[in-house]
Amino acid sequence: MHDEPVSPRCLSALDPAEIRAGPTLARLALALGLVAAAVLAMAYFLRAPLEGAGRALVEHTGIGGIAALVLALDPLPGLGFQPGLVLGTAAGVPAWPLFFTASLASLGSSVLGWALGRWGRRLRWLERLLLVSGAAAAVTRWGGRAVAIAGVTPIPFGLATLAAGAVGMPLDVLALAATARWIKIGLSLVAISLGWHAATS
Repeated sequence: MHDEPVSPRCLSALDPAEIRAGPTLARLALALGLVAAAVLAMAYFLRAPLEGAGRALVEHTGIGGIAALVLALDPLPGLGFQPGLVLGTAAGVPAWPLFFTASLASLGSSVLGWALGRWGRRLRWLERLLLVSGAAAAVTRWGGRAVAIAGVTPIPFGLATLAAGAVGMPLDVLALAATARWIKIGLSLVAISLGWHAATS
């Protein structure tokens, strides 16, 4: 379920009218299966270091350390919120507190991305990034729906939140759309828990 680059040719991936339930659910199920398999392998081969890192993080910072990790990594393609969920699971953090912590941290990360996009919208490099990736055009065309779709698909969520700020999307619209990411967080946590406990039981 790692985020992948978007090109202008892939703008239809963010078009709500182009989303088909069957293929989308099949891709989501495959991605969750891959996450569970990857976590099972990590738990089997790297259980001790993951448990040590997770426990050290939680013991020294509380669950706030997980929140900080998600806040920092969620916008980054290829990382996202999954490392926080894996370390939280390895540390034995109960599922519901871990889910709510990651979800709120992801929402905070979305708002920070929006603020960065709004502040830096006239920066040449950011303007070019959003243009080349197609994120600005997609968010301009489909608004909050594009952000919501990016939140639950492999499309880079960080780019969508940056684009939302850069094109002037209202903060309340961004925040509401960003809560769609909670679906992906919840499903990923289920897959991670299944993979982890299958290897450690």
